[in-house]
Amino acid sequence: MVVSPTSFGASTCIFSADILNDEKVIDQIIGTRIKLAYALARQWFGIYTSAEEPNDDWLLDGLAGFLTDLFIKRYLGNNEARYRRFKANCTVCQFDVSGATALGSPDASTDLYGTQTLGSYGKIRSLKAVAVLQTLEKQMGPDSFRKILQMIVASTRASRTLSTKEFRHLANKIGNLERPFLKEFFPRWIESCGCPIMRLGISYNKRRNLVELAVSRGCTAKADPGSDSHVNGDIQEGATGWPGMMSVRVHETDGVYDHPILPMAGEALQVVELQCHSKLAAKRFQKTKKGSKPDGSDDNVDASTQENRTSMDSPLLWIRVDPEMEYLAEIHFHQPIQMWDQSIGEGQRCHFPVTGNSCSGEITPALFCCD
Repeated sequence: MVVSPTSFGASTCIFSADILNDEKVIDQIIGTRIKLAYALARQWFGIYTSAEEPNDDWLLDGLAGFLTDLFIKRYLGNNEARYRRFKANCTVCQFDVSGATALGSPDASTDLYGTQTLGSYGKIRSLKAVAVLQTLEKQMGPDSFRKILQMIVASTRASRTLSTKEFRHLANKIGNLERPFLKEFFPRWIESCGCPIMRLGISYNKRRNLVELAVSRGCTAKADPGSDSHVNGDIQEGATGWPGMMSVRVHETDGVYDHPILPMAGEALQVVELQCHSKLAAKRFQKTKKGSKPDGSDDNVDASTQENRTSMDSPLLWIRVDPEMEYLAEIHFHQPIQMWDQSIGEGQRCHFPVTGNSCSGEITPALFCCD
């Protein structure tokens, strides 16, 4: 049998993703295309570019997931991409409690003999790797992060290796991130486990026209009996915490203002002041007419509720903590329920609307979007 030389070598066949699904089932197409996007990203980060050391596998997995999220944003829209990322961050914060989820620490998972990359541990590590890289992208900007990716894949070699040390150098050189920030960022997020817990509550100071934001910091990782850095999940005074500055977005009657003044590190309990820009106009309540009914009601005038009076005494409409999801953190934010009512009444677009508990005033994410 004579074999033609032209038959030698590998070939590539490209098919439509639609043939993998029943044309009557639309839901399967979305999931299949996302998996294909991840597989294609893995060709660049995992096959073409390999990890220099086993502890660098998190970086390639995270970069592939990062590109997949970009595909989801373009394919399904910004709201869907943000919602999926929000759910992924909630999952990481819930299960990132032990050394098995530390991305690049060999000592933290020695007893697992490499199985930390499999099963549920592997899934949590993948989600965490993407979230950490997205935090870096927010810090340096999308253009700088894109330049880093281009430099990684623009190698003239047929294949190359990538290490955490090299990526950190690129983040400093191209991303213009300061060395002190990177010196704290990589050990805290890559070599350690746990996510920050931020519990916040507000109080409006009418005399000084500012918002007093009470902050309680904690950690999702379980406390080590041999260490005194964490007690019952709360960071003790003087603990390092996480690097970076979280932003607080205040919607006022005269506009929207961002306050990047909430440090991720610091004392376990702290009060931060946010100056309001809107001036509270002097308003007087209408006096009761002589012909009003004995019970205080009137057929022509609706009595103002206590919540309405509270909203009139404050220029605040509503507040959002970390509105752009820059950090992987578990946030518990308490604000009056009427502030959530204001956000609905104004008709503002909320990527992740919240529902309020009238008893505690706690604001929790909802599972829908509204305009």
